[in-house]
Amino acid sequence: MKTIYKYNISPGQGGIARVKMPKNAVVMHSDANESGLFVWALVDIKAETENRYFGLFQTGQKLPDSIADCILIKTFVTRLLTKAPVVPGDMPEFKTCVDHLWEVSAKTVKELREIHNQTN
Repeated sequence: MKTIYKYNISPGQGGIARVKMPKNAVVMHSDANESGLFVWALVDIKAETENRYFGLFQTGQKLPDSIADCILIKTFVTRLLTKAPVVPGDMPEFKTCVDHLWEVSAKTVKELREIHNQTN
Protein backbone atom coordinates (compact mmCIF):
# COMPACT_ATOMS: atom_id res chain seq x y z
CA MET A 1 0.00 0.00 0.00
CA LYS A 2 1.25 3.48 -0.86
CA THR A 3 0.70 6.68 1.08
CA ILE A 4 2.16 10.17 1.26
CA TYR A 5 4.37 11.01 4.25
CA LYS A 6 5.86 14.32 5.33
CA TYR A 7 9.51 14.34 6.44
CA ASN A 8 11.31 17.07 8.37
CA ILE A 9 14.65 17.99 6.78
CA SER A 10 17.06 19.32 9.43
CA PRO A 11 20.41 20.05 7.76
CA GLY A 12 23.36 19.64 10.10
CA GLN A 13 27.09 19.90 9.47
CA GLY A 14 27.80 20.94 5.90
CA GLY A 15 24.10 21.47 5.18
CA ILE A 16 23.36 17.71 5.04
CA ALA A 17 20.32 15.94 6.52
CA ARG A 18 19.95 12.16 6.77
CA VAL A 19 16.36 10.91 6.62
CA LYS A 20 15.20 7.32 7.05
CA MET A 21 12.56 6.57 4.41
CA PRO A 22 11.03 3.43 2.90
CA LYS A 23 13.02 2.14 -0.09
CA ASN A 24 11.96 3.55 -3.45
CA ALA A 25 10.13 6.50 -1.85
CA VAL A 26 9.40 9.17 -4.44
CA VAL A 27 9.95 12.76 -3.28
CA MET A 28 7.03 14.75 -4.61
CA HIS A 29 7.28 18.20 -3.07
CA SER A 30 9.26 20.38 -0.69
CA ASP A 31 8.39 23.51 1.22
CA ALA A 32 9.53 25.57 4.18
CA ASN A 33 7.74 27.56 6.83
CA GLU A 34 8.49 28.89 10.30
CA SER A 35 8.40 25.29 11.60
CA GLY A 36 11.17 24.07 9.29
CA LEU A 37 11.99 22.49 5.95
CA PHE A 38 9.95 19.51 4.74
CA VAL A 39 9.61 17.04 1.88
CA TRP A 40 6.58 14.98 1.02
CA ALA A 41 7.15 11.55 -0.48
CA LEU A 42 5.02 8.76 -1.90
CA VAL A 43 6.04 5.69 0.11
CA ASP A 44 5.28 2.01 0.40
CA ILE A 45 4.66 1.69 4.13
CA LYS A 46 5.59 -2.02 4.08
CA ALA A 47 8.97 -1.49 2.40
CA GLU A 48 12.26 -1.74 4.27
CA THR A 49 13.79 1.61 5.15
CA GLU A 50 16.98 3.19 3.89
CA ASN A 51 18.91 6.37 4.57
CA ARG A 52 18.35 9.18 2.09
CA TYR A 53 20.47 12.34 2.13
CA PHE A 54 19.35 15.89 1.47
CA GLY A 55 21.54 18.96 1.18
CA LEU A 56 20.57 22.60 1.52
CA PHE A 57 23.11 24.80 -0.25
CA GLN A 58 23.41 28.54 -0.77
CA THR A 59 24.05 30.19 -4.10
CA GLY A 60 27.82 30.57 -4.47
CA GLN A 61 28.64 27.70 -2.10
CA LYS A 62 31.43 25.34 -3.21
CA LEU A 63 30.02 21.99 -4.32
CA PRO A 64 31.73 18.85 -5.64
CA ASP A 65 31.43 17.86 -9.30
CA SER A 66 29.32 14.85 -8.26
CA ILE A 67 26.44 17.25 -7.47
CA ALA A 68 25.63 17.08 -11.18
CA ASP A 69 24.52 13.46 -10.65
CA CYS A 70 22.14 14.44 -7.83
CA ILE A 71 18.55 15.66 -7.94
CA LEU A 72 17.59 19.30 -7.43
CA ILE A 73 14.29 19.30 -5.53
CA LYS A 74 13.56 23.00 -5.08
CA THR A 75 15.06 26.48 -4.95
CA PHE A 76 13.92 28.75 -2.11
CA VAL A 77 14.13 32.54 -2.30
CA THR A 78 13.80 34.31 1.05
CA ARG A 79 13.95 37.97 1.97
CA LEU A 80 15.33 38.67 5.41
CA LEU A 81 14.73 41.99 7.12
CA THR A 82 18.15 43.39 8.00
CA LYS A 83 17.14 46.89 9.11
CA ALA A 84 13.70 47.91 10.30
CA PRO A 85 12.46 51.48 9.85
CA VAL A 86 13.23 53.58 12.92
CA VAL A 87 11.27 56.70 12.07
CA PRO A 88 8.36 57.26 9.70
CA GLY A 89 9.62 57.57 6.13
CA ASP A 90 12.60 55.25 6.65
CA MET A 91 12.72 52.32 4.27
CA PRO A 92 13.34 48.81 5.55
CA GLU A 93 16.42 47.00 4.25
CA PHE A 94 16.32 43.38 3.15
CA LYS A 95 18.82 40.70 2.24
CA THR A 96 17.75 38.15 -0.36
CA CYS A 97 18.91 34.56 0.22
CA VAL A 98 18.67 31.84 -2.40
CA ASP A 99 19.00 28.26 -1.15
CA HIS A 100 18.78 25.04 -3.12
CA LEU A 101 17.52 21.71 -1.75
CA TRP A 102 19.07 18.63 -3.37
CA GLU A 103 18.76 14.92 -2.79
CA VAL A 104 22.39 13.84 -2.74
CA SER A 105 24.26 10.55 -2.97
CA ALA A 106 26.45 9.07 -0.24
CA LYS A 107 29.46 9.88 -2.46
CA THR A 108 28.46 13.55 -2.62
CA VAL A 109 27.91 13.61 1.17
CA LYS A 110 31.48 12.39 1.67
CA GLU A 111 32.87 15.00 -0.75
CA LEU A 112 30.81 17.77 0.87
CA ARG A 113 32.18 16.84 4.30
CA GLU A 114 35.71 17.05 2.89
CA ILE A 115 34.97 20.54 1.50
CA HIS A 116 33.42 21.58 4.82
CA ASN A 117 36.46 20.35 6.78
CA GLN A 118 38.86 22.20 4.46
CA THR A 119 37.05 25.52 4.97
CA ASN A 120 36.81 25.24 8.78
